[in-house]
Amino acid sequence: MAENINDIVLGAGELYLYEYSGSTIPADSVIETEAHNVGHCSGGFVVGYTPEKYDVKNQYNRIVKSFITDEKVEAKTGILTWVLSKLGLLSTAVFATDTANNKKTLTFGAGGALKTVLLRFVHVKEDGRKIRFTMIGQGGNGFSIEFGKTELVVDAAITAIEYIKNFLAIFEEELYIPITAVTATATQNPEASSTIDLAATVTGGTEPYTYVWYEASALDGPYTAIVGATSATYADTGNTSGTYHYKVKATDKNGLFLESAPVSITITV
Repeated sequence: MAENINDIVLGAGELYLYEYSGSTIPADSVIETEAHNVGHCSGGFVVGYTPEKYDVKNQYNRIVKSFITDEKVEAKTGILTWVLSKLGLLSTAVFATDTANNKKTLTFGAGGALKTVLLRFVHVKEDGRKIRFTMIGQGGNGFSIEFGKTELVVDAAITAIEYIKNFLAIFEEELYIPITAVTATATQNPEASSTIDLAATVTGGTEPYTYVWYEASALDGPYTAIVGATSATYADTGNTSGTYHYKVKATDKNGLFLESAPVSITITV
């Protein structure tokens, strides 16, 4: 029987952590929220993978086949944060807010079952693509806090558990540079007051982009596509006095897309 440890070291990034009780891995937009962000890892993020291998040998003591009988995944991180409620996820400690005495507390000593947490680490590469590491695990390995002369860092270790069948952890790397922002603007044409000039600005992605403009009578929709409005700029003509609402969807060369926030304009003709 042999045991190997392979550490995968990621650079700086954002760490998300929250108590979990689902049956599938949520969408990125659900995981990567401000409420789940426990801090920035400037000192690196280490994933330890430990397979337990069993070797089958023949009568000549030569290996003829090998099996992985067990796997262990552990995440270690130095978190630049100080949020007591998040530290409570790493142990059986009980977090409480005492408004009467103007304090928050994290009390150790209760014991009991460890909390099941979803951990997500996001590292952004130089070209803007993201590497994501996700696992469901539990603390219990302890953590250390050093109040030194430099910034406060919480060093913690979380071990993956098979909370979802056949799943311990997953690495994901974006194939293409994502579109990070699409902005729509709407202005009244100074020479033709019944015309509204629309313009879209795209950040990220890979050119060329294609566009679809939408309009609605109310800010919250429903929005319908404007026939023929498929360029970065579009002149919406023949309008009367009133308020108009628009948004645009941009798609890049690789099929990645993003919609802008709605934009409103009131004109007088």
